[in-house]
Parts: sequence; C-alpha cells; structure tokens
Amino acid sequence: MNEPDGTVENDDEYPASDYAWCLHCERTYKSGEHRKVKTPKMIREIVPDMEFIEMCYYDDCDGDAEMDAWNWGKVAALNGYPEIPEHGKVYPLYPPS
Repeated sequence: MNEPDGTVENDDEYPASDYAWCLHCERTYKSGEHRKVKTPKMIREIVPDMEFIEMCYYDDCDGDAEMDAWNWGKVAALNGYPEIPEHGKVYPLYPPS
C-alpha cells in the first residue's frame, strides 16, 4: 500500500526510490506527482466523502496511484534498470530476454 502523502511504500529488501512505476502503463514518475481527478459519480454514490482519486501521472493512463504504483527501486533492481529512470520511457515488468 502507498503512503498518505502519495509516495510509494518501500519494501526494505529493495532500494528506496524517489520514483514510482505504474503497473498499467509501465512508465515512471516522481513519487507524489500523481494526478488528482474528480471521483466518478458512481463511486461517490458508494463513498460520498471521496472527492478525488489519485491516478498515474500520465494523462493517457488509467492506473490508480494507490494500487498500481510500485516502488521503482524494486522494479529496477529486479530487472537491471537504471536507478534514475528516463521520463516517459516504458520499462516492462518482464523485459524480453
């Protein structure tokens, strides 16, 4: 689960990172720089106090910043990716071998 300030919770087994990796679009963004969008009416009917939802940084992605943002340090360590990711680049979870 992610932290209340929008940063990604770290698993102590892997390096901490200032970046989040999105499970939906497989791109990275600075932790806490997600989008806030007005909660759809359908959800507000169930959770009336939920005014906004936090989404992936990228406008063309429907990833949820709470559920779909992973610690970049873990994804990078497991796949040999750089510590500092390139903005907008796709980093597959399972890169081709």
